Amino acid sequence: MRRALAAVGLFALLLGATPAPGKTPAPLVIPLAPVQPVATFGVWHIQYIDMNFNYQTNDYEFPNAVYITRPGGDVRADSAVGNSTDRTLTLTGHVVMHDYRKKKSTLTTDRLAIDGEAKTYVATGHTHYVSGDTESTSRDGRLDDVAKVLVLDGDVRIARGPTILLADRVRYDTATGKGHAVAKAGTITFPSTHPSPAPGAKPSPTSSPTPEPSGSPALSDDWVVHYTSADFNAKSGDFSIPDHVTITRASGDVNADRADGNGKKHLASLFGHVVVHDVNGAFGTHLGSSAGGGPATLTCDRLDIDDASKRYTATGTVHYVHADTVADADAGMLDDKAHLLKLDGNAHVVRTPKSIAADHITYDTLTNDVHAESDPSRGVVTMFPGGPGPAIVPAKKITIRNPFSKKPKTEASPTPQP
Repeated sequence: MRRALAAVGLFALLLGATPAPGKTPAPLVIPLAPVQPVATFGVWHIQYIDMNFNYQTNDYEFPNAVYITRPGGDVRADSAVGNSTDRTLTLTGHVVMHDYRKKKSTLTTDRLAIDGEAKTYVATGHTHYVSGDTESTSRDGRLDDVAKVLVLDGDVRIARGPTILLADRVRYDTATGKGHAVAKAGTITFPSTHPSPAPGAKPSPTSSPTPEPSGSPALSDDWVVHYTSADFNAKSGDFSIPDHVTITRASGDVNADRADGNGKKHLASLFGHVVVHDVNGAFGTHLGSSAGGGPATLTCDRLDIDDASKRYTATGTVHYVHADTVADADAGMLDDKAHLLKLDGNAHVVRTPKSIAADHITYDTLTNDVHAESDPSRGVVTMFPGGPGPAIVPAKKITIRNPFSKKPKTEASPTPQP
């Protein structure tokens, strides 16, 4: 979003410092009269149909179409008024401004007011800006080039590639890249680094994804952050949401009291009453393939997400429920690249009617193997129905091969007929 916001300094095109000489596009002819008179004010080259000028006040008016060029850009409008002494200019009606100095940029609006002394530029009505892969729209926009502050108001949408910010109002510092967005129902959409399975799907961790048939595109699993107030830095990618936050994606949702992170690095940390719902029980990982699918819920005090490395760390009163499986621990970490789920501190896993309790439990999400260890004074406690009762293994580690798998039922051989 940095380009979208900082580059709206395009408003300063008419009154800014003269750029280095470069190739300037040929002026566009205004097809409203056979001959257009030309006026020159400094670096401004103005084509117009008719002009009114007051030599005492230095007010001027172009009541009909006007086209203005200067090195590096141009602007056109249905009409314009201004004053050459106080360096003000207001363009009205189908305003279109181009900047060719670096990457081609285009600003369109209903009205553009420029104050050359104060260095303020105000766009009013249907404000739209495009430069490269960056696009922004809003009802109004105001740039104070002295304070280096840009404010966008009304139905704000800023997109840079697949990353999209929606807000009611955005205030942005063009020097530092820091911004603040407010909205009754604002969203920030971040593209997922890897798609999650569609609801009800049971992905295989080893097989290659099957291409979707024509006309049935894969379900998008981008992260959509819902907020009412958000701080961000368009240069670094940092963001912070100080109030309640909800994150949704195709495979589920996350709720927390607040959040911060970095959109460019695909990092997020959620704090306070964190609740995660997932329709597959996979949380966008291979976990669902071994868990058998179905919805799951994770609650904790804090959740750190590294979406690029596929590592998810939960701390504080970790509680996980999926089908007939319940897991509790002081902390938990899922490394989906290594296919390991680690539970630390008072770890307890129950898959009815079996259970295991230990200080530390490591679970292989591909093989379903469990490795548990505890302090010698407590040992590892396991319970399997049909045995003599709870088994306590003190002072040593224990590895159980797929302890929660269900044994296949043996069918009796048919009785031979006489």
